[in-house]
Amino acid sequence: MEQVKLLEPRKVYLMTGIDDVANISSDEFKKQYESLLMLLREQNPSTELIVFNMLPVNDVDYTTSCNNEQIMRCNKEIFLLCVKYGFVILICSLFMSEVASCPGR
Repeated sequence: MEQVKLLEPRKVYLMTGIDDVANISSDEFKKQYESLLMLLREQNPSTELIVFNMLPVNDVDYTTSCNNEQIMRCNKEIFLLCVKYGFVILICSLFMSEVASCPGR
């Protein structure tokens, strides 16, 4: 985080991966993510923060540390936090199918 502060970037792009949510509750994820967003804003008030939603996993063909249900809950929290604080969110919906599962093969 210190490097981001020292560089004083115009924009920061933030994307969370499944390792960040594998073993925590939705409430804990929201708490940690909100803390991260607030820290970025506090340390870099003039930096535009652009947030991506989490991408789905192929939990049909592969064993993963979390499933798409968890990812969808986290994406909802990410969206609500971005709306609450006025951050830009880019939703990568091309990767999502109707059942929110990555296509196998």
